[in-house]
Amino acid sequence: MKKLIANLTLASAALMSIVPAHAQSDNAVTWLLNGFNYDGLTGDTLELDINFGTRFAAANGIAAFTNGAAIAVTGTCFVTISNRAICDLALLNAAITVDIGLNTLDGFVDVTDQNGDLIAAGTMQLLDIE
Repeated sequence: MKKLIANLTLASAALMSIVPAHAQSDNAVTWLLNGFNYDGLTGDTLELDINFGTRFAAANGIAAFTNGAAIAVTGTCFVTISNRAICDLALLNAAITVDIGLNTLDGFVDVTDQNGDLIAAGTMQLLDIE
């Protein structure tokens, strides 16, 4: 029993000493939102960390609003044959579809509710990319 307690103590100490790794995303992108409204809030920026896989990209970030609030978004992106990137993102109980032109990185944003009804449609202008 003493050996088990000693092993558990040692294992716990080892786990607590692990420092989490912070990998840098492939791209960190920020767009200015125009016409983006959600639940009475006016959108300000969409900030995404985009990490590329073999065929798809994972997108995680926030939708920031003019009142200072921010809501987490997460989803998947893919590139079309017409040289556009489409990202489908979850935002609480709504969905955001982002359509980005790969030449300018500007685009369009639609917000739909749980039933697929359009809540808002707007545009996106590239502000920053890292």
